[in-house]
Amino acid sequence: MDTNTAPYQPAEKRLRLTRSILEVLYEFKYPVSVVTKSSLITSELYILRKMAEKRLVKLCLSIMKLIHPLANKLEPRALTPMKRLATIKALGDARIPCSTMIAPVIPAPNDRELENIMEASRNAGAKMISYNLIRLPHEVADLFREWLKTHKPIRQESID
Repeated sequence: MDTNTAPYQPAEKRLRLTRSILEVLYEFKYPVSVVTKSSLITSELYILRKMAEKRLVKLCLSIMKLIHPLANKLEPRALTPMKRLATIKALGDARIPCSTMIAPVIPAPNDRELENIMEASRNAGAKMISYNLIRLPHEVADLFREWLKTHKPIRQESID
């Protein structure tokens, strides 16, 4: 669960759609992978623990930066990186394995942080770490370049 939008949006607190989906998947013993940036996933410990016991779920928290100011510019309104690491720890403490996905990896703005993110993730209890390089299809490339020009003009030459 996660393609372009995380399954734990603010409305999830009220609507609980993701929880309903997880319950159906568990009932039919259907495996699922969940990628999110949200600590709301910890509200599902009961069903996630049951799914983890049967190896039906793989969880992953997405982290792109540890340095909060830039992370906040790149992912406004998203949970801070340290709170995501705390979520990984909380899941692990509940015996629900969780991984880290470093995404997107962007040359210059965050590629130098990979080792630090990996170490922090391991210390939080992440069972696996993966990454995705940034992909800028034609519709998005100009928007990203404009963002980079505004927020990190020195780094723009690394992207072009």
